[in-house]
Amino acid sequence: MKIKKNSPKVWDNIWKNNILPEGDMLKSEKNKILFKRLKKIIIRKFGSIKNLKTIEIGAGTGTHSLLLASEGAHVTILDYSDSAINLSKRIFKKYNYKAKFIKIDALKINSHYLNKFDVAMSFGTAEHFIGKKRTKIIKTHFDLIKETGMVFITVPNKWNLLYVIHKNLSQFFGKWNFGEEYPFSPLEFIKIGKILKKKFYFTGSTIFSDPFCTTARIKKMVGLNTKQLPELGTFLDKYFARYFAAYSV
Repeated sequence: MKIKKNSPKVWDNIWKNNILPEGDMLKSEKNKILFKRLKKIIIRKFGSIKNLKTIEIGAGTGTHSLLLASEGAHVTILDYSDSAINLSKRIFKKYNYKAKFIKIDALKINSHYLNKFDVAMSFGTAEHFIGKKRTKIIKTHFDLIKETGMVFITVPNKWNLLYVIHKNLSQFFGKWNFGEEYPFSPLEFIKIGKILKKKFYFTGSTIFSDPFCTTARIKKMVGLNTKQLPELGTFLDKYFARYFAAYSV
């Protein structure tokens, strides 16, 4: 399958068919390991989330910004897809939280937004770039934060075998819908950190993440309750989870 080059049109097509999530998304997402770890890192640095200015780059639905807004942060959503921004606005309205929305290419940030935020973050954005743009999108995070700010970047992990298998099979059978995607490894972030003269630390989601949703599929097949079990975290998550996060404080 030929992968479509990333562009606003590609992402508009991805997001325009998405509907508002059912159930209490806010509650379920707050219980996930990745957000718990993000929250812990932010509080360790700033003492509190309340009144922090945060920006989410290539935000899509802006889920993590919504979670931070529920903790008292002043959040900004940045994306170059109209469909993504419109969907994010609807989600924020559903949960009655406020956000600022910016439609702009993350590689062409207006100088007005530089050095304005306490936290610059992204979740599944940086992996859609290659070459010099790959380093540039990481640098964009640092350009947006204050001198005392922090960066949190979550990406798919090329060291996670299930992710690699799932992505390759999806592409082979024509089921891959996320444009170009080139996973990172922690070693690549260390290399980029040296270029940018920044030090990265690592955390992650859970190593037990299953992109094939095997357990849920089996439960549904036999008619069992598909309620999500609590995620399990281990010390290996920072290096081998399906999604790992590189952060700089």
